[in-house]
Amino acid sequence: MKSANAAAEKLIILMLMMTALIVLPAAAQSGELPEEDLSESQVFTPYVSRFRTAVSGNKVRLTWIDVPELENERYRLYRSDSEIFPGTLDEAMALQDIPEGTQSYVDELRKNGAYHYALLTLDETGEEIPLLIPFQNKTVLATVINSFPEESRAAGIAAIKASPSDDSIQISYDVVGNYGNISLFRSTSPILNFDDLETAQKVDELPPGQESYSDFVLPGIPYYYAVVDDFASDEDGEILVRGQNTLAEPVELPLGSGFTSLRQGSGETLPILVLNTSVVSGDRLPPSGVEIPSRTGISENTRQAVASLMEPITLDSKPRALPDILPRERELSKAEGRDRVLAEIVQGSFALENYDIARRQLERLLSLSPTGELGFRTRYYYAQSLYFLGRIQDAFLQFLLLQEDGYSIITPWMNRILDELS
Repeated sequence: MKSANAAAEKLIILMLMMTALIVLPAAAQSGELPEEDLSESQVFTPYVSRFRTAVSGNKVRLTWIDVPELENERYRLYRSDSEIFPGTLDEAMALQDIPEGTQSYVDELRKNGAYHYALLTLDETGEEIPLLIPFQNKTVLATVINSFPEESRAAGIAAIKASPSDDSIQISYDVVGNYGNISLFRSTSPILNFDDLETAQKVDELPPGQESYSDFVLPGIPYYYAVVDDFASDEDGEILVRGQNTLAEPVELPLGSGFTSLRQGSGETLPILVLNTSVVSGDRLPPSGVEIPSRTGISENTRQAVASLMEPITLDSKPRALPDILPRERELSKAEGRDRVLAEIVQGSFALENYDIARRQLERLLSLSPTGELGFRTRYYYAQSLYFLGRIQDAFLQFLLLQEDGYSIITPWMNRILDELS
C-alpha cells in the first residue's frame, strides 16, 4: 500500500514539472518583453484615468491622472443631474477648461442633489475628443450632496409688486425664511414655468436682505417680472406662482417718461434720436425764426437731366448683413479659460452660420454670468445669433442692452433692425 502511494506521489510531481516546462516559456514570451518593446505595444488612450470624486460638505473634489502620451493638453469638465452619455452631453453644464498638470478640481455646489461628472480631452485644435469611458473619464455612480438644511434650501418669496416711477420700474417683494441670493427676471410675456425663465432676461442677482429693485427699461413696452431663489429647481415643485413671485399682470413705463438707462455714447456715427428725451410732449414747437420755403415742382429740363443721370445706374438691393467677429475671438491660441470657450464657439458654430447651435452654446456660457468685457462679447454674439435666426425684436433688445458699452459697433446693428422693422 505504501509503495502504491509513493508511486502516485511521484506521478503527481512529474506532471507538475511538465506543466512548469510548458508555462514558463510562454510566460517568458508574453511577460518578459524588453522595456522598449513593452512601450511600443501599449495602445494610445486619449482620455484621463482614475477619475474619482470625494465629498466634503457642499464641495466635490475631483481627481484624475492626465493622459501620459500628450503634452500641453487641456480638459473640459462637465456636470449634469444625470449620467452623461454622448447623446446627452449637450444637456450637461461645462464648468471649466483645465490645463495639463492640474489633475484636480473643486466644484462648490449651491443646493442638494445627485450629480454626475465627465472630463473630456481637448485636441490641439481645441476640439473635444468624444470618448466617455465609465470610471476612467466619467462617473457612473451619482455624487450626492445633502449639506443644505431642508428649511433653508429655498426662500419664501411673496407679494411681488411692480409699478412705474419717473424713469424706472420699481419692483418690491417679501422674503420669508433663510436664503441665499435670488435672481430677478424680466420678459415681455408671462413667466409661468422654467421654459419661460429660459427665454426671459435675467436682470440681476440680488443679495440677501434686499427686497426691492429699480429697473430702467424702455418706455411703452409691457414687462412681466419674476423673483426666483437660486437654490430652487424644477424638482422642487411649483416655484412660480402668479401674484406671489411672478407678476400676474404686466407693468409699463409710460411714453414720455425720463429715460436714463441708455445714455448717448461716443462714436463716429450720428447718435440715435431718443424721442422720449428729445420730445417730451405733443405740443407744437415754437417758431424757429427760419423761414421754410413752400414746396414747388422742378422744371421739365431739370427732370430730364436727372433722368439721364440716373439711367445708367443700377440700384442693387441692400447687401446682406454679415456676422461680425471681434479681434479677441480671432486669436484662439492666445485665449484661456472662458475666453477660449467663447473663441471656440465663435470660430465653430457661429462662423459656420449654425446660429441655433451657437445660440444654445452662448446661452450656456451666459448662464455662468460672465462679467466685464467677456460678458459684453458673449452677449454681442448672442444678439447676432438671434438676428440671423430671424428673431429681430429679441436681437434688438439684446443690442440695446449693449449700446452703452459699445456704442460704435452696436448702433449699425440697431439702425439695420430699425430699417427692417419700418
